[in-house]
Amino acid sequence: MKKLICFVTSCAAMACFAEDSVSNTEVPASPVISVSNVTIKQNSLTRLVTVSYELGYVPAIITVDFLTNGVSIGEANFNNVFGAVNRVVVQTNAVHTIHWQPSKSWPGHSGAEISAKVTAWDPADPPDYMAVALGDTSIAPVTYYVSTNALPGTLTDDVWRTSRLLMRRIHAANVKWRMGELEEDFIGAQKDDANVLKSNAKAHYVTLTEDYFIGVYPITQEQYRRFTGASSLGGAFTEYEDSPIRPRTGLNFEDIRGVGTGVDHAVKNGSALYKMRDFTGIDFDLPTEAQWEYAGHAGVPGPLYSGKPLTSANVKELAWVWHTDPQTHPVGRKIPNNWGLYDMIGNMLEWCLDKYVEDLGSDDVVDPLTEEGSNRVMRSSRYNYSWTPSHRVTYRGSDIEDRSHGQAMAYGFRVMCPLTLKFPEPEEDTGDETGEENTEVEVQ
Repeated sequence: MKKLICFVTSCAAMACFAEDSVSNTEVPASPVISVSNVTIKQNSLTRLVTVSYELGYVPAIITVDFLTNGVSIGEANFNNVFGAVNRVVVQTNAVHTIHWQPSKSWPGHSGAEISAKVTAWDPADPPDYMAVALGDTSIAPVTYYVSTNALPGTLTDDVWRTSRLLMRRIHAANVKWRMGELEEDFIGAQKDDANVLKSNAKAHYVTLTEDYFIGVYPITQEQYRRFTGASSLGGAFTEYEDSPIRPRTGLNFEDIRGVGTGVDHAVKNGSALYKMRDFTGIDFDLPTEAQWEYAGHAGVPGPLYSGKPLTSANVKELAWVWHTDPQTHPVGRKIPNNWGLYDMIGNMLEWCLDKYVEDLGSDDVVDPLTEEGSNRVMRSSRYNYSWTPSHRVTYRGSDIEDRSHGQAMAYGFRVMCPLTLKFPEPEEDTGDETGEENTEVEVQ
């Protein structure tokens, strides 16, 4: 991973001193990521802690960690940091600041010895979580976090299902993995469900050549309303108080991407993805079938990402299905997979980029993407399926691109995007600049 770490060490009673890691006086022939001239100060009145640093000649994603005795105090204890942090910092050869109010997020630790660690990440090799603002102008358009604990608030806050879109990096590059099913995957399945192996999920090995981001949740009704500019919620089950955080369904392929669009980058003018790209400046698209399944398994082979046998009881732990309640439900209420992705089984079917073929073959493939066929692939399962075997990671469905809205009420989608993005730099947050700058300060 391409990143540079600069330590700002020691805060007695959170006193800090700085240690430069890189200092450039001349532009190198091949500029590299660098952070230097790190200092810490605290405002004696507001108790605001400020970490200053200088970014070298290459823009970078900046994150920070605070430690005591060399061990992180935990991202959840400083997830209220702000300033030039958790985003791409574009302005180079300039001093930037990170601000933290420990009295709010880490109270009762006066006198603790603290140190800070500033990390600069290559934008092409970012941290594991990315959040995209959907009309929320109080934050940077795109922010990055090393874990869900570093998110402002908590992962269960509705903001991640309404005004922001949370994406998870999938480390897939050059990993050879098995796609599809083997008979042994169904050992332990209920007797009446054991004979479910289908020829359209034939086992074969796949290698994806790039990492990618994929949605932690399917697109919700409120997220869809925001980036499309709709005046109200839409799809199925819009009448409930929690409808904004239910998945946006009732969508055919024409709505999302455009009937007749290929499997390349182009989408139809006016489609949901066209509006999403225009709204965010990010090249969102549907995942390929292979990208979807790799993310769905999260390293766990077999029909369920819990690793348990395919039984009705085990399915209900993971998915909203007919057996529990015949309607969609708010996303993120069931157990996620090992990579923190929710609703990869149940709630609604999800459109994929590939065109559908019955037999994917048994040969090893690299970056597979089916380009011929009339229907489009659909993965996951849906709330109004009662047959247990349909609720599995390896289930493959399909439908025509222009399915009527009335017959697409259990159809939705989640998005993916490449790691490297293009977006405008937000204005620099100067924060509170009062207080004495030092290599060692005492936090009150």
